[in-house]
Amino acid sequence: MDKDDQLIKLFQKLRDIPTAESPKKFLLVTLGDNQYGLETHRIAAVVSINKMSKGPDIPTYVKGMLNWHGSRIPVIDIRTQLDSPLRQYDQNSCIAVMKLDGNCVGLVVDRIHEIAALEEKQFLSSPAT
Repeated sequence: MDKDDQLIKLFQKLRDIPTAESPKKFLLVTLGDNQYGLETHRIAAVVSINKMSKGPDIPTYVKGMLNWHGSRIPVIDIRTQLDSPLRQYDQNSCIAVMKLDGNCVGLVVDRIHEIAALEEKQFLSSPAT
């Protein structure tokens, strides 16, 4: 099974939206040495990093653009926002297309792991800014 087939199967699992009484579902991803959870109901797609194209005159935190269903959406490497060192993309790198405030944005992640149902008590607080 190639990487695109794996991404398609993973995306099919994302369709379940949690109810109020069920734990929330998260797509677990790695970014550097840390693991993060992205709420599955916000994920529109997971696509290969090689679908991203470069563009002129874009901010440094925007690594490229993704043509997604006829729309061009920005792809952000959130390492720039977290002050983490940049790294070379590899065969595990991919883009999580997220729906945020009515818009779509692509987030570069190092690796996708699994979908997990998590309860609020399992979360760590985010560091103070």
